[in-house]
Amino acid sequence: MRKGKKIISILVFMLCFSLICSLMACIDGNDPSSESSGSVSASDTGTSGDTGTGDSGSSGSTPEPIDAIYLEEMPESTITTSAKAGDSTAVAAWFAEYDTAEIAAVGAGKMIFHAYVKDDTIFAEGENMYSNDGIEIIISAVKRLKGYSENTISVSVDVNASVTVKNLSTNAAVTESGITATVEKFTFDRQTVAGYLVTVEVPYAATDVSAENKDLSVAFGLTNASDAMTINSVFDTTYGVDYKNVHTFVKVTSDGFEANPYLEYGMVWGNANENLPASSVWNVDYDDNSENAHIYNTDVDNKDNYIY
Repeated sequence: MRKGKKIISILVFMLCFSLICSLMACIDGNDPSSESSGSVSASDTGTSGDTGTGDSGSSGSTPEPIDAIYLEEMPESTITTSAKAGDSTAVAAWFAEYDTAEIAAVGAGKMIFHAYVKDDTIFAEGENMYSNDGIEIIISAVKRLKGYSENTISVSVDVNASVTVKNLSTNAAVTESGITATVEKFTFDRQTVAGYLVTVEVPYAATDVSAENKDLSVAFGLTNASDAMTINSVFDTTYGVDYKNVHTFVKVTSDGFEANPYLEYGMVWGNANENLPASSVWNVDYDDNSENAHIYNTDVDNKDNYIY
């Protein structure tokens, strides 16, 4: 009997031990800190565990705006100039104004020019400034004069803001002129450069222009370069401008531009209109409204020698 009880006790003990072991195994299997051969970490899948919110640098984030002036659209001007170089075309819109804020001081005051140049392939790596994208402004007082006056100056500015000033009558460089220039890139979408803005300030004292009379006249030039070998410079011809003759330069008014009053060199005689031009054999140099004004014929054109 004792022997039978002992056997039963051993069986009960073994059954209890088996149940305890099974319970322990279940508890271990549900422990989140335990490692199993089937577990996968974030690094195993190639992800960082970032949900994409915040500063994750995901592909859906908005790029930073570029360092350029933002314009909604290209400013409109009555004078625009195009220059094509290779597959690149640059277009400049020109503006000019009289700054009379400092006229009270002798020799003070300045003229301000703005050139908005639309050009999505800006070239600035030429061997000199004339090989880069840039502008030129030829400045004179309004005069009835062929060629250049002794005070006609040229201001050239490249896209790197290098400035050269030259007297066109003597072809000599002008130093210490007080002329300054800045260049800033602009964008229409805040992501890509669409062109550049050149601002030039010219003191009246550097020219023969009178601030009181507002008698500024100009010729505008644009240089477009697509590379070091492909360069094109164009002077604007709006209002009949010929950059080699002061009497054709466009006149700057208080609110824009207008044709030079001496565009027709003869004060009385000359062309009737663009369809009825005067014969080139007539000399009108002395048709100046003076007491001794006169014109004369220099040759025969084998036509009708018209003048109007």
